[in-house]
Amino acid sequence: MLISPKGEILARYRKVHLFSVEKEMFEPGNEAAVIETEMGTLGLTICMDLLFPEYIRGLVLSGAAAWREIATYLEERKTHLDL
Repeated sequence: MLISPKGEILARYRKVHLFSVEKEMFEPGNEAAVIETEMGTLGLTICMDLLFPEYIRGLVLSGAAAWREIATYLEERKTHLDL
């Protein structure tokens, strides 16, 4: 969710690219979130979404000037992701 400084819900977003274990517990989202804000047009991503350049490109082509990534990387994944 993207919440405004006034507490308004500006957008809801469901992670599109799930880890294999997550696929057993959750349904992936099926649409990108690109939102006009006072700071500019933002695209929202969660964790694995960031690893798919075509997805980020789609956000940009949809008008996103920047994106907001929400993620918690486990210690054992950091070397895999080169963080």
